Amino acid sequence: MPEILLFQDPIARAISYLSQWVPASAGPHLDIPPKWKWGPLLVTVTDTGGPGEKDVVLDQARITVDVYHEDSERASDVARKLHGLIRIWSTQENGVRFLTTLTRPTYRPEDASGTPGFFFTVELLFKAAPFELNSL
Repeated sequence: MPEILLFQDPIARAISYLSQWVPASAGPHLDIPPKWKWGPLLVTVTDTGGPGEKDVVLDQARITVDVYHEDSERASDVARKLHGLIRIWSTQENGVRFLTTLTRPTYRPEDASGTPGFFFTVELLFKAAPFELNSL
């Protein structure tokens, strides 16, 4: 069987990492849950592209984290703390490296409801791992 380099899913990895600090009811989620009632804390993580394959074993990705809460100060505080956690991620786990902040935590209310929100976008580098491919 052939061995390939398997790039990580940056969103699954980010959700797993951030979920250590975010209450389960708040996320992090891929998208806004359909039954979420606007107001309580909500964190979403989105793949926003990036340059992609940097060399044979590295994949450069951008992720955006959105934080919503009815209290804009609470949304800002949580966004800034999560941004700090992303910046130190490589000291907590192997296979990921923080590169840069593209957008610092910035105010952006949710479109449909106007719920206060803050978002930030970062660029990360993920290391691929060898993987023996038996089947898809």
